[in-house]
Amino acid sequence: MGPLNSMKATSAAIHLVTAADAGYVPYLSTMLTSVRHNLDPEVRLHVTVLTRDLEPGVIRWPNRGPGDSLRSFAPDIPPGSVLPIGPDDHLTIDTYHRLFLELAFDEGVDRVVYLDADLVVLGDLSDLASIDLGGKTVGAVMDFAIRRWGGPRTCEALKSQTQHADRSYFNAGVLVIDLDAWRRKRVRDSAVRFLFENQGGIHCWDQDALNHALGGDWCELDPRWNRMCSWERPEFPDPPFSDEVMASLSTPNIVHFTGRRKPWNDDRHEARAHFDQYVTMAGFGSHRMTWLKGRWLDMKGWLRERRRRYTLRGAVRRIRRVLLGTSVRAVVLP
Repeated sequence: MGPLNSMKATSAAIHLVTAADAGYVPYLSTMLTSVRHNLDPEVRLHVTVLTRDLEPGVIRWPNRGPGDSLRSFAPDIPPGSVLPIGPDDHLTIDTYHRLFLELAFDEGVDRVVYLDADLVVLGDLSDLASIDLGGKTVGAVMDFAIRRWGGPRTCEALKSQTQHADRSYFNAGVLVIDLDAWRRKRVRDSAVRFLFENQGGIHCWDQDALNHALGGDWCELDPRWNRMCSWERPEFPDPPFSDEVMASLSTPNIVHFTGRRKPWNDDRHEARAHFDQYVTMAGFGSHRMTWLKGRWLDMKGWLRERRRRYTLRGAVRRIRRVLLGTSVRAVVLP
């Protein structure tokens, strides 16, 4: 499907972008169900899923409104750049789809909301979509576990820029994006260049790259719009925000399942109750059954990827990586 050219993001319509593969269908379905459940029924939701292997028909969205739309979009990344791909295939091109989200929209769409699939929305998303960015390109929340460019958990590629040591570092799982400014600033090109030049000095891949590309050109949002889980770290003895702000996080607008622990694989996860409410509403039953269904879909996606890889072209790429001693492969960028 080609770029979307429908209405701008207003109080009557929201353009929501996310990214997922086949194994994440239960969690994507849960996220979308939570968004619609808490959204003003008069607001239309236009959802774009950035993916290579996911068709809209497999996504469960039982409370989808009559004016809502759902489509998948595979960014047609043309030749030109190299992105790091892990030799163990943990990283794939799918990891970077968020960088290319502008390709999914014509210039008639000037604002989008990006949400990771591993979260639930508890507030009215139209409040987030219409927020004043103060002339900045992106609205985001400071990452609870990384915090600053000069912090102990920041990647070396950013930490080495000592002149920006006090600059805040944002989490890219919830973004409000001014697409016109994003394009003018050439965020995509800058992020891809940073990845290519710093393959050995980054930790969070496209998130590190977006922090570099945007620099200070982002508006810090109320942390309730991205209440992260599993953020406590021994490197930070103090909480990330003031006592007043930390207290407000008991009533979040979005709960983001950051970290390796997820509510579908950890019975003691702090957000299990929120997840269980919406995964049940989405029609996936218990969290354990959701995990099993996710693994089955993941296996099907894995088999498709193996078929895609084990072609002559794939064999040439793997031999080339071995001979050149590198863990990257070329992808396309205009």
